[in-house]
Amino acid sequence: MKRALVLGLLLGGCQFTASQEREADAQGCSAYYRSGTPAYEQCLVRADQDRQARGAAAMGQIQRNNREANEYIARTVVPPTTTCNSVVNGNTINTACR
Repeated sequence: MKRALVLGLLLGGCQFTASQEREADAQGCSAYYRSGTPAYEQCLVRADQDRQARGAAAMGQIQRNNREANEYIARTVVPPTTTCNSVVNGNTINTACR
């Protein structure tokens, strides 16, 4: 029943809480190793490290996407090439022509 719930959450795209992620890791590791053994503990550590690496990779991708978007905007937004002089209260102000 728990495996069906975990599978449903994964396929449904729902977010796991940290405790739910650890419980799912424990269930996965207990399928291969006996609880309390060094191999079981190593499995949990590897699962936690994998999750941290995935989070860091996702954050790096977000930062790359933001940087690429900003660079694209900087390349495509053309600054005005002509200026128009406006006189306001005797002061000449250079403004972009529209």
